[in-house]
Amino acid sequence: MIQGLVITCRDYDSRKLLCGILDGFEQPVSWVLKGRGKTRTLEIMVYSKNWIDALSSMVELVEKVSPLTDGSMEKRTSRILKGRPFRAIKLPLEVSPKVELEVVKALVKNIHHIDLSTRKKVRKTFTRMVVRLGKSGDQWKIKLAHAAQNLFFLLNEDELDFEIPEIGPLSRRAIWATLLYLCEVDDVIPDHIPGVGYTDDAYAVNHCYGVLRREDKTAFDWVCKRIGEQ
Repeated sequence: MIQGLVITCRDYDSRKLLCGILDGFEQPVSWVLKGRGKTRTLEIMVYSKNWIDALSSMVELVEKVSPLTDGSMEKRTSRILKGRPFRAIKLPLEVSPKVELEVVKALVKNIHHIDLSTRKKVRKTFTRMVVRLGKSGDQWKIKLAHAAQNLFFLLNEDELDFEIPEIGPLSRRAIWATLLYLCEVDDVIPDHIPGVGYTDDAYAVNHCYGVLRREDKTAFDWVCKRIGEQ
């Protein structure tokens, strides 16, 4: 059961430290800063009572834990994915507004299900998916493979032998949600449909690039440069 909390930290440094702890959680936890500047407050969505107890016990960092009272959790999470997509991949045909809406809904749903098992699923199936797209012979599918691989690199900066920009937790969760969508064969437009099967996947990647553009400009510039070189 998803529960929203407002965490008031003892000071700005405590909030920064708590953000680092939250970003390392394997259990799905989504969070956003509330307010601007050196705010002490976080808005958090947690998925089990254990995490609520754990946060409440961090007395060195946390001053107060309160429930969120306004708006549904799904609506709050969808803020991560709102905004215009960036056209990293030029699609062979226009995606209808209905498909766009269904893709975004699926991405929001994926964010709620990011955990250790779904991350393992992505790591297990992602390479096969990229190879399949690369062998398709369609230029836009090859570009989709490159664009998706660049997102995957951003999640694995510690495992690569070249420099990768750091990304924030909101972008990280949006990328996991997008890659999970790409690894699903029967998504909004099933991948086996000739000609159009991956257009929804390309739209999902474009949407994720739009999130990067708003949340992590350095990482956005890095992936765009790589796309231009590939």
